[in-house]
Amino acid sequence: MKTTSLRLILPLALLAGPAWVSAHSFRLTVTTAQTDTTPDAQLTLPEAILFLNGEFSSSPEAPRLDRPLSVGESQWVEEYSEEEGQNIIQFNIPGAGVAVLKAPPGGFPVLFADGVLIDGYTQTGAQPNSNPITAPNNAVLKLILDARELTGVGDQGAPDYSFQIQSRDARLRGFSVLASTTSENYGIYFSGSAAGGQISGCWFGISPDQTILSGGEVATAAFGTEGGHVFGTNGDGNEDRAEFNVIVAHAIGVMFEETANIRVSGNFIGVLPDGVSLPPEEIRAELEGDAIEGADLTGTIWVGTNSDGMADAEEANLIGGMKDDVVELYGNAETFIFAGNQVGIGIDGTTALPVHKLIRTRAGQFQIGSNLDGLRDATETNWIAHNDNFLVRYVPNGFFSLRGNRLTSKAGPFFTDLANSQLALVLGRETDLAPVLSAESTLAQVKGTVPLSGPGAGGLQPAQLDFYRTTAPVGPLDPPLDGAYDWSYLGTRVDNGPGDLDPAEGKFQFDLQALVPSGDPVRLMVLSTLISEAGIETGPPSNVISVSGSPAVPQLQYSRTPEGLVLTWTQPGYTLESTSTLGGSWVSAGSTSPVIVPLNGNAAFFRLRGP
Repeated sequence: MKTTSLRLILPLALLAGPAWVSAHSFRLTVTTAQTDTTPDAQLTLPEAILFLNGEFSSSPEAPRLDRPLSVGESQWVEEYSEEEGQNIIQFNIPGAGVAVLKAPPGGFPVLFADGVLIDGYTQTGAQPNSNPITAPNNAVLKLILDARELTGVGDQGAPDYSFQIQSRDARLRGFSVLASTTSENYGIYFSGSAAGGQISGCWFGISPDQTILSGGEVATAAFGTEGGHVFGTNGDGNEDRAEFNVIVAHAIGVMFEETANIRVSGNFIGVLPDGVSLPPEEIRAELEGDAIEGADLTGTIWVGTNSDGMADAEEANLIGGMKDDVVELYGNAETFIFAGNQVGIGIDGTTALPVHKLIRTRAGQFQIGSNLDGLRDATETNWIAHNDNFLVRYVPNGFFSLRGNRLTSKAGPFFTDLANSQLALVLGRETDLAPVLSAESTLAQVKGTVPLSGPGAGGLQPAQLDFYRTTAPVGPLDPPLDGAYDWSYLGTRVDNGPGDLDPAEGKFQFDLQALVPSGDPVRLMVLSTLISEAGIETGPPSNVISVSGSPAVPQLQYSRTPEGLVLTWTQPGYTLESTSTLGGSWVSAGSTSPVIVPLNGNAAFFRLRGP
């Protein structure tokens, strides 16, 4: 790209707003870790931000440079016309080590200019993460935004943020962000008229060499904005792994209020970059309360994968060590989807990273896990481990779909406050709200009842029955559970749907041998989900039963080759038999798969005989 160095002394008229509207964009190079605005030959980060505010923000609130750029500073500003509206702040600070950009008195200036990328990965030696979310975060960061000693200006108190963005389409990436553990610092956050921004590839609360752990109240947030922000990866298939964040040593990881259409994907929250460790207990004593908090949210809030088929595997969050809630929404949310995340267990699949409650909220529609629509259901499944309290607390104005998840070492109840569930409100009772599995069931005949099923008023559909395999003891699941048990999703059936041998509404009988392809005993539990015009909600779990059945029926497959008919099977211990006429004698055709039968024009019939 052809660029032209700008040797321009900005007119003082810019103090009151831009004197002209630029049809161009700027690339600014920060050349020093200093954060003052004193005229000299170097360009600081505050000077770069204030320059762009003066050029591109018409807001009277936008802080601007109170002077023109010096000749020495303006040499680090390039104007180019081929990427209109895409302004870049890049870094070329001398030195091989990590550059610490200490917040000046009053904090870093608020960014008001639209279309700005502040790219910490342009600093020499910096490299974004290249590992999947199931491996350690290997980002190499060379810049620290240090707000551990924020001070005010004059008689004003210190700001409550590290870096504030009030612009559209702003992106910030490639920084370690440190704050004071004794302050109510709100980290890097969007506010005001901000829309469509992204915070990615950063480490919050931890230094690049991992020797400093220092975070504030909230790592990153959005308050009262137009929404559309992304915290982590946008999942567009373009450098998604480079967009992963690490968030530790904060009371709250990600927070949003009075905003819309937020996405939180591809983050370690509460977990150190190795993916298996928590910060030391002395650091966590007053921190790591909630991973995500929010209120008064419209549109769709995605935490994890959006299951659009683009980079779904890169969109999970790894969350661990939460002492209070993984998610707390203290105000309403329109639609909240928590899917494809790994909670309470490290990237190795064995290290416990215990969490307390999964989600508390007030009102809205909440999808925890898959919608089981047959499209990428496996990527929507949450793996929730070492959770010692409830998964969901029912509220009168909330609908909770909890489907298809894997639970490991689950202790405590699935749900609490059953009196507020939709089942309780519709049926007018607080007890007998769970499905009941018959102890007389076999795997071929799993029988049971549900307290409510459709079709019915308000568009109520027949109950969706999600079956799980569990290690919990046989009998009722009276909370709290006496121990920690595992649950794995097997499959779904529908009351009076295909395969239901009991035509009575609210009663079912299914052959589940296809879900458990062995004859070994298995413990089963079922959750019933109701779908209506009002919303989708999963009710409390059934009792646990132990069932067994016959081994899976062997599958005989065939193909035709020039050598003859090739017959194959995978189950050991079976013998292939053949006969020339039905009703005739069966003779062995071989006991080792495959068997090749020459093509001679004669009819033949084949079967597998068990051991």
